[in-house]
Amino acid sequence: MKISRHAITRFKQRGIPTDLVDLLLLFGNAEEKPGNVYEIRWGKEGKNKALMHLKYLIQGLDKLGHKAILVDGEMTEIITAYNII
Repeated sequence: MKISRHAITRFKQRGIPTDLVDLLLLFGNAEEKPGNVYEIRWGKEGKNKALMHLKYLIQGLDKLGHKAILVDGEMTEIITAYNII
């Protein structure tokens, strides 16, 4: 998702890392607001889902030790994945 310059400035002012914004977009609760915009915020369920997802990712890090992916020259498409022998 594109991030406006205004939002980047506010993230910096408020100490919000963009990685956490990604989690908020994935697991936050969206509520429609006037002007065709949505407010996305943490709810207890979203926070718990994010924690479970992060734990799953951490546990999976060991499995990546002998894995690789092959991407195109522009780094825009994953072509395949394979085990490194």
